[in-house]
Amino acid sequence: MSASIKRILLMTSEPNELIAAAKEVDAHNICFFVCEEIEAAEALLSHHQFAAVVTDLQLSELGGFEGLKLIHHVRTHFPSTVIFAAVAEASAEIRDLVQGAGGQHVLEKPIDVSVLQSIATDKQKTKLSGHVDVCHFMKLEQFLKSYAMQALLQPIVGFDKMASTPRTLGVESLARAPKNAPRWTPEILFAYAERKEMLFETDLHCLQAALKEAEKLRHGCRLFMNVRPRSLINPSFFSKMTSLLQGTSFRHTDIVFELTEQQGILNQEAFSQTVTLLRDSGFGIALDDFGEGYANLKLLQELKPDYIKLSGAFCRSLDTDATKQVIVGAASHMASQLLIPMILENVETDRELQAAMTLGVRCAQGYYFCPPLSAMELTSSGWFDRHPAPPLQNALFSD
Repeated sequence: MSASIKRILLMTSEPNELIAAAKEVDAHNICFFVCEEIEAAEALLSHHQFAAVVTDLQLSELGGFEGLKLIHHVRTHFPSTVIFAAVAEASAEIRDLVQGAGGQHVLEKPIDVSVLQSIATDKQKTKLSGHVDVCHFMKLEQFLKSYAMQALLQPIVGFDKMASTPRTLGVESLARAPKNAPRWTPEILFAYAERKEMLFETDLHCLQAALKEAEKLRHGCRLFMNVRPRSLINPSFFSKMTSLLQGTSFRHTDIVFELTEQQGILNQEAFSQTVTLLRDSGFGIALDDFGEGYANLKLLQELKPDYIKLSGAFCRSLDTDATKQVIVGAASHMASQLLIPMILENVETDRELQAAMTLGVRCAQGYYFCPPLSAMELTSSGWFDRHPAPPLQNALFSD
């Protein structure tokens, strides 16, 4: 989205009426994001910059609590954003309450969306399009019932000393927004799900999409799928996953769960029980984004993963960055000593690849090899003909 297009976030209990009103605004450089819950609003605020935020103070049975909480959240973290509160009647007491929380303006309902135009419109800029963009972020439960996330597949390669070209170790499934709901990026979806304590349901939704897409490959390679560690705390994760595999050609041993650890594990005992159950049944475990956030040495020691995926942040300009070379070399040596295959992510250039191989990296993925593609695109490209799997997958990791 162009920097001259301004975003306005509206949290309301009456989305349909507000969406209709927003579409009538006579401005061509405004994008309205309409949501119904504070969890969605906070998720959107964490990924987009907004010129103004409008919150309804009568959202739920809790009355104005959620609206006032959003005002405080925006005032604390986004002090340059203009804040409006929408109320049925703008009494003096209400105005004092809104101003006390950090809001600057009070609007009486029904909201006149055109009032916001002067806040968002930069009259010095040329209008860019012939319509106002309105994006509705429905409640998460409704989205999961109404839409199916898409999945693309990106090969993971290994460098077999006996072969002149890299061989296919597996493919990673990468979630993508539905074509008919493009604003629902995976980042926003999971930020919303985390705030609603619905990571388990959302993960299953994306895992189902991954299996559906990968089933079209029919090449028998391992499938790496991202999952949030908090989802493994749910005692039904194993049974739900086993149920999803039924009717597919995948065996438990074909699946590797990449734990995208971006938050602490509150129930370590439940998490460990699920990991043990998965492993005993043949599933593989990979520690994703190693070196970032919670994906640290302590978790490596406790988890003892089958694969380490070193964060792609360490690959960027690896050929010229001496500090990254030390880090990648040390990580590669450590993984070799632990007998755990290490996969370097986000390899984009030949120079980065050559530097990585010099440092002992033998498995990698990234745009240099292949971008994320649909199963049909990946198969028709002849990828598996050029990069077949090794006769024995473990041959890639034996000395």
